[in-house]
Amino acid sequence: MQDDQPKWRDDPVDLFSDWKIEIISFNDEGVETTDTYHVHKNFLAHGSRRSKYFFRLFRSEESFTENQASTSRIDLDPLAAQAFPVLLDFVYGSNLSITSQTATALHHLGEYFEIRPLQDTSFEFCQHDMSLDNLHAYYASAKQLHDDNVMNLIVDYLRLKISKLSPTNPIVLQSSPDLWLRVLGLDDRREKIEFKDTILLSQIIAKMCMSQSEAPMDAKTFYTFTNLLTSIHSNAALDLCELDDRYSLGDDDDESDLSALQQLCVDALSANWTDRNKWNDEQFDKMKYRKPKFIVKVLRQTVSDATSKLPRKSHYADY
Repeated sequence: MQDDQPKWRDDPVDLFSDWKIEIISFNDEGVETTDTYHVHKNFLAHGSRRSKYFFRLFRSEESFTENQASTSRIDLDPLAAQAFPVLLDFVYGSNLSITSQTATALHHLGEYFEIRPLQDTSFEFCQHDMSLDNLHAYYASAKQLHDDNVMNLIVDYLRLKISKLSPTNPIVLQSSPDLWLRVLGLDDRREKIEFKDTILLSQIIAKMCMSQSEAPMDAKTFYTFTNLLTSIHSNAALDLCELDDRYSLGDDDDESDLSALQQLCVDALSANWTDRNKWNDEQFDKMKYRKPKFIVKVLRQTVSDATSKLPRKSHYADY
């Protein structure tokens, strides 16, 4: 036994514990795990770090069956269950041991067990620690734990940093459309972001939408995003065309005009025709499966754009 460790970590035989907490969690396969903690009511429900959850429980002995067995059985998400020992350390007086991986879970536990100092300290850590490098980890935890406060923090951070966001950042590739509706102000919760140009945004939208299964993405959501676009990066053009085909609400025949989105894609591809020297086989395959009217427009517009950029021959050259 170490004198400096929180008392709940001592040998249960020497603890003189007067309460037991059983934390139950289920993994993705549905396998149950139960962790048992021998604790003290005085630490849980008294002092500046007390839990109001346990305070009410201990004060209402006739109303809660837990008191009959001096045991609380609590179901928690696996992320929260893993962080529960850190909560106990904090309640017993230790400094909070918090990392990027545990911060959201500790904030969630602070809310669940109504430990305001834990909740506030964890939230402040999230605010200062959050970066474009770890944002996807915060997002995954906040989504899994349904932590709206941390999710709002993520949304606000992305709104602030979107101009510096790489389209291949994991937060783009691993997030749901709902996040981006909130970030861009398309869900009426925040003011809509106004862009001077949408070149970078087109790449973010293309990468995010291409990474979705069909379940969370539908035509209405896709076109809500693309209606923001006034210009498109050539690297995003073919992906956006493929998505436009997937979510198209009508059956275009080859004689009809291109959609507004596909015309933007034509503009991007023709204006940046030299980029095709860097295309890989996948990009050429995507182009191969475009409709004839699209390919013809790209070719015509490419020739026109390329010709306009050639130096004009002076009529004095013949003299």
